[in-house]
Amino acid sequence: MVIRAFIILIVISLTLFVAVFQFNKFKTSPIKYVVYFIGYVFISETVANSYLSNGMSTVIINNVYSIAYTFFNLFFYSILIKNNRAKKIGYIMMFIFSIGLLINQLFFQEFEHKLQTYTFILGLFLVTILVFIYLSEIMNSDKIFKLTNTSVFWISIGIIIFNFGFIPVLVVAELIRWEGIYNYILLFVNVIMYSCFITGFIISKKEYNI
Repeated sequence: MVIRAFIILIVISLTLFVAVFQFNKFKTSPIKYVVYFIGYVFISETVANSYLSNGMSTVIINNVYSIAYTFFNLFFYSILIKNNRAKKIGYIMMFIFSIGLLINQLFFQEFEHKLQTYTFILGLFLVTILVFIYLSEIMNSDKIFKLTNTSVFWISIGIIIFNFGFIPVLVVAELIRWEGIYNYILLFVNVIMYSCFITGFIISKKEYNI
């Protein structure tokens, strides 16, 4: 588990380095928020690695991350979506997730002691739906011709792969050993997601990152 966490930290560090190096491409676009969020993830993973190395629980750190991941992506894609009705869906999703958090805390999984798998599953589903809404909007516009030249496209692909790969693990979380297949799948989807991020940061063009 410690090795897996360390590898993920290395991948995140590399992604953050590339993002900062390429920051001029998207410093005036909403994509800059993704860079800030990756900075938060780097700090979170660094602290988590320190805890793991000292045999301490990372439950609270992981729960905070799952909440931050969901709210950030719902907020980020709500900003990107142009259609006002679709944009409202993103805000409604944030409200639904907030209610889910409260219910889970009160009746199912205590934030301080148990991983918030139920709300994270809900969050992953909501984020995935909103990403597809955004991509659908892009596919039906003239932006489709420059899609692969934008960082958001590669970020979206990475998020979809992460969500689709991680949801099944969380669904059966109570039936599998966390130190087993969970570690391998978590490592795999993180490497793929951040590899997509890096690809987008490198090959995207400044004029399309709007």
